[in-house]
Amino acid sequence: QQQQQQQRLGMRNLWSSSRRCGICHWNIILTFLLWLPVVTCYSARHKPPLTAFVLGNDRFVMRPYRSSDQQHLADMCKNVYGGTDDLALKAQLLQEDPTCEFLVLEDETTNDLVATGNLLNMDLSTIFVEAIRVSPSYQGRGIATLWMRELVKLCNDCPEILSCTIDSNEAMKAVFHNCGFEKVSCFMNPDWDRLLKLPGWKATSTTEPQNILLALGLNHKISDASRNAGIWDPIRTYDELRDTLKTNGIGYLPWFETPMMPSENLRDSLAKGLVRKLSNTNCVFGLVQNDNPNCDLKSDYVCSIVATEPKYFDAALWEACNEEYVPLLGGIPSFPCVFETLERQVSLQGSLPVQANKVFIHYRHRGKICRNDLL
Repeated sequence: QQQQQQQRLGMRNLWSSSRRCGICHWNIILTFLLWLPVVTCYSARHKPPLTAFVLGNDRFVMRPYRSSDQQHLADMCKNVYGGTDDLALKAQLLQEDPTCEFLVLEDETTNDLVATGNLLNMDLSTIFVEAIRVSPSYQGRGIATLWMRELVKLCNDCPEILSCTIDSNEAMKAVFHNCGFEKVSCFMNPDWDRLLKLPGWKATSTTEPQNILLALGLNHKISDASRNAGIWDPIRTYDELRDTLKTNGIGYLPWFETPMMPSENLRDSLAKGLVRKLSNTNCVFGLVQNDNPNCDLKSDYVCSIVATEPKYFDAALWEACNEEYVPLLGGIPSFPCVFETLERQVSLQGSLPVQANKVFIHYRHRGKICRNDLL
């Protein structure tokens, strides 16, 4: 309700400002009409859903998560990810987060906790579906697909529905396929242990570090075409970055963008010219100080790359290793690399130290428009 009041107040202020500035009221009306579906999407989501539906002889109820569910959730997740799943520990935070709708599926007869799912409101026009879990005693009955379809129905008024899963989770990938999602891109995480073994990269090392291409001996693999791909123009504002990435993959710069807003470190890199776009393409790289630095590494910076073609990925990594940027990185060139691509292990990507067991596949629900087309 507070969010909606702020939105209404914002529209009143916009209307008043337009009168003072002589702006045509029809422009304001058009802006409001374009904004209305987003506001409707947001407000509709915050009506606590209490929905019952039937699967075979069983009747299930969808409802918001309660604190009393915590132990049931812990039991449900105890064997997920080899016993490392921390959803039960985060459940209260999701329950209290105003940008989240943390929901559970309950067996109406036994009151067993059957499944969980969270709808994360990313920017008033995009919902990220996450934290999908199904109780082991209910698996193999098609409940995950049924549950995902019900969650998608709650988001039907939103222009964009996103989600992801780890690449090794074949069951969840099948659920996405059956529920109308399409693969958008892959997100690769660095292998921190391998990076720490590179000469000079560890924080306590007295050896002078080299950039990732030199340290891994990959310089010779960069083609002349990638070395001379074109002009790398600086992206100075967050809005410009959003416009550039809106047709690329998931639409966000990997690692450095929180769901609701960019980090201060990302804003700082934008101001310094450390976020750049290859002219006449949507290929982007950003050298940004890590919000959660790995204290064992000498450099606090991470290179984030979004590229839809292998040649552009190579070009971005080559440019990011340009010595001209080193003074802006605290004089330390040894940054790790995270990246989002369309396919795995093409070009130099297959030679970089990444966590092969932590490759995330991003999905977008088919038929949904990009959020930037609405605004």
